[in-house]
Amino acid sequence: MPGLAFEKHEMYTKGIQETQLIGMENKESLEGKVNLEKVKEIRRAIRRRYANRKNFQKIFSAWDEDSQGILSIKNVYNMVKKLGLNINVYEAQVLVASADRNGNGCLSLDEFLDLIFNDNNILNLDLKKIPCKLNVLFSFILITFHYFS
Repeated sequence: MPGLAFEKHEMYTKGIQETQLIGMENKESLEGKVNLEKVKEIRRAIRRRYANRKNFQKIFSAWDEDSQGILSIKNVYNMVKKLGLNINVYEAQVLVASADRNGNGCLSLDEFLDLIFNDNNILNLDLKKIPCKLNVLFSFILITFHYFS
């Protein structure tokens, strides 16, 4: 019996260590992982969809699926997919970064409006400076796994 308890303790310890590793950010950048032209096209499609609308607080709230008052990368990814556009997690991260003026990794209502109304098609982003967030990618893997299981 002491062998079984030891094995369970080892499995538990290993699980905690793996969980801690998953939450760490990879220092690798998004350079080479994202097609900026595709991100620009996604921005244009969002602009075409919402530019003539009136109630932006309501639109923002619809995108804010978890009612946090900000749009996370996950929120943007999910809503762009619901619009019928093909996007991956890294492109969603760059889309958020393109309007994220305060650098917190999320979009406020004002930043969301900038995403919609800024008709400047130049993305002033250096993909070398945007870290590849493994924890964001892992969250999407878990969401997808739970959705399909």
